[in-house]
Amino acid sequence: MKGEIYLVDIPSNQGREQEGLRPVVLLSNINAGIVSVVPFTLNFHALKYSYTLKVESSKENGLRKDSVALIFQLRAIDMKKLKSKIGIIEQDMMRKFEFLIKKLFDLE
Repeated sequence: MKGEIYLVDIPSNQGREQEGLRPVVLLSNINAGIVSVVPFTLNFHALKYSYTLKVESSKENGLRKDSVALIFQLRAIDMKKLKSKIGIIEQDMMRKFEFLIKKLFDLE
């Protein structure tokens, strides 16, 4: 479901794409076994890039540490890659995600 945070093992990639076991937030509901996600990183240097968002860890979202959502790395993945649900993003933070996604795709 949209807004849930899961651990996902993202396969190795070339370049600067995120990879390895990491949390992602679901940005769409599952459709034909595919879901849109945004990966997180613990590297706060990533905040220098556009379309990133600092997310503080909380009991509700299940993040172990404050993290950076890499909205510019939004991707579609097979739902079989979803390992375990760790939490859900808070509603006010979800609105920030939606705002930045609209800006990223020039939808406003």
